[in-house]
Amino acid sequence: MATINEAQIRQWFDIFHAGQDLTEVRVLGKGRMKNLSGYFIDVESVIAALVSAPEGCGIYSPINQINTACWGRSQQGQLVEAKTTTSD
Repeated sequence: MATINEAQIRQWFDIFHAGQDLTEVRVLGKGRMKNLSGYFIDVESVIAALVSAPEGCGIYSPINQINTACWGRSQQGQLVEAKTTTSD
């Protein structure tokens, strides 16, 4: 499980994603672990998902506007193995 700083995540969300309908978060796998991806509509869901992310992995989010049609994908509100992600 990842050690996260909730205050930093809230600050990141407010700066880069406030006012957007949808954001994507990606967790870069290391070793044999696959990359994870999830679509989120609020910071609370992002925090809840990142708590379960593996320790020491890279975490990032595209800052471009995400097409709201992506919300229908399997990554809705959770981190899952990234088979489909947005085009950066």
